[in-house]
Amino acid sequence: MKIKNHPISLLIIIMSLLILASCNTSEAELTKENSTAAPTQTSEPSPTHTQYPTLTPVPSPTPFTMSILPSAVEMCGGIGYAYPYGMPVTATRPVIALKKTEFDDDSAWDIFYVSPDLEDASSIRTLLCIRERRLLEWTYSDGSGGYRLSWNIVFVGWPDGEVYGWISIRGELPPKTKPSSGDRYSSDLDQLFLAWMGNQ
Repeated sequence: MKIKNHPISLLIIIMSLLILASCNTSEAELTKENSTAAPTQTSEPSPTHTQYPTLTPVPSPTPFTMSILPSAVEMCGGIGYAYPYGMPVTATRPVIALKKTEFDDDSAWDIFYVSPDLEDASSIRTLLCIRERRLLEWTYSDGSGGYRLSWNIVFVGWPDGEVYGWISIRGELPPKTKPSSGDRYSSDLDQLFLAWMGNQ
């Protein structure tokens, strides 16, 4: 049987095609939206800070520390460089510390640290004599040196002048590279010394 073309049939076919095309377009748009990934947030690493004690050296002289300075300088200047292992590594408080930088020709023994609990010269129990040296770790391409700082700290009883202990502390290695000419050193040992003093 032959089917005749009818206007209503044609209209139904056209509407079906339009609906199908609309569905395909929506599907394509949905697929496109889903395929767009949201940007990933990259978290920055938290900086690491080295904590140091709040203690600080007391380089400002007081009348009583200045009164003992000549005797303290004489004691520190007269002690040796090497002492046997096994001696105490704890200093009896209160202490007063003198320091000298041996690789600096202009350096002299001077007051570096005074115990916060030191009230007067008669209460001093220990004189700390600190000799600062530098150890050559390597030489840079320009001929300058990379040095590690080293402190030899000797405990001297006060006022008898008897050596009763010692300790040696060293800084970290100097940088392996440098942007400009000149010698390079390890980090300053002041904070390491103060941390040690805080545990005495």
